[in-house]
Amino acid sequence: MGISAPIVEKRCPAKRCVALLKFTVNLDVCTRCGLCSRACPVEAIAWKKKEVAWIDKDKCIKCMTCFEKCKEPYFNPMMNWYFP
Repeated sequence: MGISAPIVEKRCPAKRCVALLKFTVNLDVCTRCGLCSRACPVEAIAWKKKEVAWIDKDKCIKCMTCFEKCKEPYFNPMMNWYFP
């Protein structure tokens, strides 16, 4: 039996291992609507009208609320699936 990708490669092909993710905003896709900022329960997302949102990684609890609230469902700018 092989060792799973999350353990060996520190990645999660299924995108379910939230602890292995870094949340970022894709500048090319963000519509600058602010929905993510208003939805964040810990105020980890800074946003000003007509500007791209910015995530404070020290405050972010990786609850995925921003991902769920983003209005770009096919290419979500809140989730680039970066790994530490």
